[in-house]
Amino acid sequence: MNKLSRTSLIGLYSIIACGIICIIFDSSLVDFVLREPFYGYSILIGFLCLFLTWLIIFKSKTFPPSIVLFLSFLIAPFIGPLGNRVYEKLYGLFHSTQLIFAYPTFVWAVGTTALLLGILFSYYFIRIKNFKFVVKWNLELATLLMWFTIAVSLFFSLYALYKIGYIPILSSNLGELRAGYEAIVGDYPLKLSRLWLVAASLASILAFMKKPSKLYFFTILISLLGLIIYGQRIYVFMAIVSFVLVYCKFCKLKLIFLAPVVVLITVVFILYAEYRAGRSSNELSVPELVALQLLGEWREYCLVVNELKESRDFYHEEIFLSGFAPLLPKQIWAAFGIDKHRLIQEYSAVFIFGRKFNNPILGIRLGTIGEAYAGYGIFYGVCLQMFLFGVIFGLLEKVYLKLRKEDARLCLICFLISLFMYLPIATLYITVAHAIFFGFFFMVYQFIASHRVRGAELEKSFE
Repeated sequence: MNKLSRTSLIGLYSIIACGIICIIFDSSLVDFVLREPFYGYSILIGFLCLFLTWLIIFKSKTFPPSIVLFLSFLIAPFIGPLGNRVYEKLYGLFHSTQLIFAYPTFVWAVGTTALLLGILFSYYFIRIKNFKFVVKWNLELATLLMWFTIAVSLFFSLYALYKIGYIPILSSNLGELRAGYEAIVGDYPLKLSRLWLVAASLASILAFMKKPSKLYFFTILISLLGLIIYGQRIYVFMAIVSFVLVYCKFCKLKLIFLAPVVVLITVVFILYAEYRAGRSSNELSVPELVALQLLGEWREYCLVVNELKESRDFYHEEIFLSGFAPLLPKQIWAAFGIDKHRLIQEYSAVFIFGRKFNNPILGIRLGTIGEAYAGYGIFYGVCLQMFLFGVIFGLLEKVYLKLRKEDARLCLICFLISLFMYLPIATLYITVAHAIFFGFFFMVYQFIASHRVRGAELEKSFE
C-alpha cells in the first residue's frame, strides 16, 4: 500500500473517529438521526463520496485541489443533523417556518456526489496533452505590475474607508452594514479596492521565484489585511488557497507537518465556536457549537429547498440568465436594448429570493446547489449542473497538475481553482462576475509580463 492509499485510509478513519467523538459528547444524536431517514441516506452517500475521492487520488497520483473542494461540500451530510438540532434550540421559527434540515441535507449530498462524478469523468475520459511550451514570467515586469496593483488597491481602499467613515470589520453589525457601504462607495471603486487579491497572487509567485522572498511574503500578508477590512472573508480565503496551490508547485507538501496544522486549526475553530456561540448561555454541546459556525448560512438554503419541495414551482432558466450579465459591459448591453442592471435584478437568485423573503442577504446565501435546485429540481438541476461544474473543475485541476511551476498561466489557474472553492456558498452570477473581473487582470498581466519559451529551451536555461 503506497503513501496515498495509507493517507486516504487515515482520512476515512479520522471521519469515523470524529463521528464517535460526536456521539460521546452528545449521546442523543444517534436517536435524532434515526428518526429521519434522509439523514441516514445522506450519511451513506457521504461514505460513497469518500470512495469517489479515493478514486480521484488514485488517478491523479497526488493530492489534487478537488479534495479541498470535496471536503467543503461533504461537511454538510455529516453535520446536517447537528445543524438542525442547533437551530431548533436557538431559533425555532425562521421566516415563520420551522427549519427542517433533513431533505436539504440529502439534496446537498446528491450534489456532492454529482460534483465528484464530474471530476472523475474529466480524469478518466478527457485527455489533456502535455504543453509544448512554457509561458515564462518577465520577473521585473511582474514585480512592477504587483506594485502598481498594490498602489491602485491602496488608493481605492483608502477612498472607500473615507467615504464610509469607519472600518467595516470592526463593526458589530457587519452583515447589515455591508449593503449600505457598497451603496455609499459605488460599484467600481469597491471592486478596484479588492485588487489586493491579484496583488497577493502575484506576490505568491514572486516569493518563490525572486529574492528577497521575505518582502513578497510580507506583501501577501498586507494584501490579506487589505482584503479583510471589509469583512468579506471569502477573498482572504481565495488568496490563501492560491498561495497554497503555488506552494505545492514549488515545495513538496510533507504530510508529517500537515496533521499538526489540521489539529491546531480544529482546536482553534472549536474555541472560536465556544466564544461566538456562548456555550454557557445557550447550553449547546461542543459538536453543536462547531455545527453552528460551519452552517451559519445554511438556514436560507434549507428554507428555499423545503418550500420548493412542497410547491414544485421551480424557476427554470430565469434564475440563471443573470450569469450572462458580467460577460459584457453595460454600454454594450444597452446597444442591444438590454438594461444590465435589470437583467441582474430580475434573473438572479440573489435578488429573486431577497425579494421573496424581504431579506436582501438571503439570495446571496443560497449557494450553488440551492440555486440549481431552485432552477430545475434535484435531477435536472442539482445532478446535471453539479456534474458539469465537476467536469470544468476537473479540467482546471488537470491543467494545474500538468503546468510547470515557472509557467505564468499557473497564476490564473490557481485563481480559478480558488474561485471554485467558493461554490458551496456562491451563485452562478457571483461566480461568473468574479471570474470575469479578476480573470481580466490576470490575463492582461500575463500578456504584458510574459513570453513563450519551448520546453527544450527552458531546460537548457536551467543547465
